[in-house]
Amino acid sequence: MKAENLALVTRLLASVLKSGMPLDDALLALSRQFGERNTASLVLEVRAGILEGQSLAKSMGHFPRAFPDAYCATIGAGEQTRHLPLVLEPRNTLAASAPAEAAPLTADEAPLVLAGHRILNKAG
Repeated sequence: MKAENLALVTRLLASVLKSGMPLDDALLALSRQFGERNTASLVLEVRAGILEGQSLAKSMGHFPRAFPDAYCATIGAGEQTRHLPLVLEPRNTLAASAPAEAAPLTADEAPLVLAGHRILNKAG
């Protein structure tokens, strides 16, 4: 997964989870936002692990080229402390070093960003 996509997945997932959406639904919604098949497929494979009962960190850990060990460890810490949305905020993850550094989205902004990203991917 490209660093820009990892940053975007991280940011959007944080925002969607803050809005109260269950993790598996959030991953499904995110997978639909990516025109790039590799990223969408990867998000769906992570979701499949969740549906099988794996933690998000363990499910992501099956794809070390996309999700570095330190990133998965951070996700695992967020899951264990029940502060996953906070841990997913870009400034708190390795994805923060990706180019698209910006302020965290609010729960009200997340659906708009998801819709805009989807439109841009279909147009491009």
